[in-house]
Amino acid sequence: MITKKNVKSKESKPNPKARPLNVRQERFCEFISSGESQTEAYLKAGWKVTRLSARVNASDLLTKPNIKARIAVLRAPQTKKAVLTKDRKREIMRDIAESSTQKTQDRLRAIEIDAKLAGDFAPERVELETGPKTLEAVRERARTMASALSRVRLRIESDSAPVAP
Repeated sequence: MITKKNVKSKESKPNPKARPLNVRQERFCEFISSGESQTEAYLKAGWKVTRLSARVNASDLLTKPNIKARIAVLRAPQTKKAVLTKDRKREIMRDIAESSTQKTQDRLRAIEIDAKLAGDFAPERVELETGPKTLEAVRERARTMASALSRVRLRIESDSAPVAP
C-alpha cells in the first residue's frame, strides 16, 4: 500500500536553509526570466563548458527549488513606473510621423497613437441627473411641448378651414 509518507511530493518547495544563489546562478535566472534558452542562459551566465554540457547542466539547474523560486520571482508581474513620459512618447510619435524615411503605414500608425495620447479619441462627457428633480423637469418639458404642439395644430386647422362666401 502506498501512503503519502512513501511518495515523494512532486511539488518542489524552496528550502529555507538552502544557501543563497551565487553570481552565476543569479545571472542564469535573470537570463531565463528574460526569455533566453536554457543553454544560452547557462553560457551567458559565465560557465565555460561545451554547448552539450551547458544544455545538460542548465536542465539540472532548473530542477533545483531555489532556482525555480528565483525565476518565479523574476517573472512575476511588477508595477513599474513608466520609463517614458507622455510628452516624450508624443515627441517620438511626431518624429516618426514627420519622417520621410518611414513607410506610410508606420507614419499613419504614429499619428493614430499620438492622437490617442493627446486624448482625441476620448468620448465627450455627458452628465445626467437622475431622481425626482429630473423626472419633474421631463414632465414640465413634456407639458410645454404638448402646449406648443396644440397651438400649432390649432393654427393649421384654422388656416385650412373653408372660407364662407
